[in-house]
Amino acid sequence: MKILLRPYYHLGVKTMNRGLCRTVLVLFTCLVMFVSLTMLATAQAKGISSVGTWRIPKGLYIFHVSSEGILGWLPDLQNPTLGCAGPSSIIYRSSTAGEKFEPVTLFSQVNVVFNGPASHQNILDTTGLLSFIWAKKKGEENFSLYFSNDGGRTWNKVPGTESETPCPPFVAIPDLVNSQKAYIIPSTPTVPFLGEQPLSLNSFLETKNGGVSWEKKSLPGQTPPAVEGLLFHPNDPKKIWVWRGSMGDWMGVRYSEDGGLTWSTVPIPAEGRISGVTFNPYTGEVVVTGRGVISSWQSGKGKDLRGECGLPQDARADFVAGPPLFNPQAKNVLFPVFFWGNGGVTGVVYAYKEGKVKKITTFSVEQGDPVYAFLSEGKLYLSLMNAKGPGQVLEYPLPAISAPLWWPILSGVLVLGILVYFLLRWRVSALTKQRKN
Repeated sequence: MKILLRPYYHLGVKTMNRGLCRTVLVLFTCLVMFVSLTMLATAQAKGISSVGTWRIPKGLYIFHVSSEGILGWLPDLQNPTLGCAGPSSIIYRSSTAGEKFEPVTLFSQVNVVFNGPASHQNILDTTGLLSFIWAKKKGEENFSLYFSNDGGRTWNKVPGTESETPCPPFVAIPDLVNSQKAYIIPSTPTVPFLGEQPLSLNSFLETKNGGVSWEKKSLPGQTPPAVEGLLFHPNDPKKIWVWRGSMGDWMGVRYSEDGGLTWSTVPIPAEGRISGVTFNPYTGEVVVTGRGVISSWQSGKGKDLRGECGLPQDARADFVAGPPLFNPQAKNVLFPVFFWGNGGVTGVVYAYKEGKVKKITTFSVEQGDPVYAFLSEGKLYLSLMNAKGPGQVLEYPLPAISAPLWWPILSGVLVLGILVYFLLRWRVSALTKQRKN
């Protein structure tokens, strides 16, 4: 009897162990998948939160932040008449976030800091790589357009840009997507984008490798007169947007798709002053912001986005929307909205894509005026200058599924794959035994 019962006993135990293992594996897989998806949903629902608030020296305007270095400028009040339509500037640099900045002593005079397509307005620095200034080196008689691609450690001259004029006869335009790409367009020697003459597109410079080399380019047309901003389509430079936010012969946004030969008005709702325009090459949407202005345009139709942001859509709309910033990481457009009150400055950062607005973070500061908002190396920065004391820079990670959020997805997929493998192996083993029997 013992000899007959032993095989059945072991077979029962073995079968029970297999069933128990399969049950445990299924429960473990469900648990891992549930935890992974919960973490992912929680992370996405939170939007973005500040990862750092660091102080900067009194009166300093931060205009570039990257892993290579941080750049800012102060007005040179000892030489109030040497600059371009105002005092010249002193460039300061820091290798780390904080209040310790050292002056860049390479230049005897810096007259203009280029901060993107609307360089006299808020920053639009989607590249986080190239910085341009109109300056004169020590020991030299002429000004030149200088650029840095390493956070201000070194400065190089853009070839063929020397001039005696204190105001730059050039405009520097960064590319929306390619961090190595920028354009240098000749202009009248005045404050960038404030001249009354059109910008000729017949001969300009382009770099695709961060300034290592420059290539001459040509388009057949020119811009309308007195443009305050210019934007190239990243995949087709013949498609150009220009805008003018102040009163004059014209105001609003215009578009050309033939290299500046002809221009058409973009019907975007904008009753207030425009401060920035950007384009989403993945969705074809144009976003316009300014004082009391948040609008979009796509396929010939304009849309007022103030209501979707929870803001008044009439003269009561007392806010300033900072420059719209194309975010290549999430393929959307970000824009900060600022409100001034007795307690300081409060604001909201929104994301816009495919006709939908999403609030992703809020902020509040007691002292300081928001001057610059820009993207660099996967982060959003809000720079606040304080003339009475230390200023601040708010730092946020961009709202996209980054590396820390991928691991729960991958772990869930891996465990699911293991489950499928063992189930298939068990099924094949069972079919093999049936055939033998």
